[in-house]
Amino acid sequence: MDRGAAFLCLQETHLHSRHAAQLMFPYYHVVGSYRGVEEQGGGILTVVGEAWRVLQDACREFWVGIVVEHAACKVGVVNVYIPPTTSAYAPASYEAVLSEVHEWLVAVRMEVGGLTHGVVCGDFNARAGALVSELA
Repeated sequence: MDRGAAFLCLQETHLHSRHAAQLMFPYYHVVGSYRGVEEQGGGILTVVGEAWRVLQDACREFWVGIVVEHAACKVGVVNVYIPPTTSAYAPASYEAVLSEVHEWLVAVRMEVGGLTHGVVCGDFNARAGALVSELA
C-alpha cells in the first residue's frame, strides 16, 4: 500500500478471527470484523493511514466504524457488509443494521464534538435504496 493512502475499506475479506493477529500493515491502523473459524465468506476490514489519529472505533457483526482526525478534519467512516438475503448469515432485518449504524454515528458525533465529514460505504447486496432515508 502507498503510505499516502488515507482509507481502505474492504468487504467479503473471507478472513477469520485467527488471521487478526497476522494483519499488520506498517503505517496503518486496522479495524476488522471477522467470521468464526468454521464460517465461510463475509468479513470486513477498514485500514486507516497513520497520519489520521484514531478517536474511536466500533466493530459489529455487519459493520465497522471508525472516527479519525487529521488537522481540522474529523471523519467518520462506516464500512458495511450485509450478506445476500439467501445467505444463512443474512441479518433478520437490514433496517436494523442501518439503524444501528445511524445510532452509532449520532452518538459518536456528540462524543467527539461533531464530524466534518462522513463516509458510509460497503456491500449492501442491493439494499441501498433505503440507505438515504434510514441515515438521514
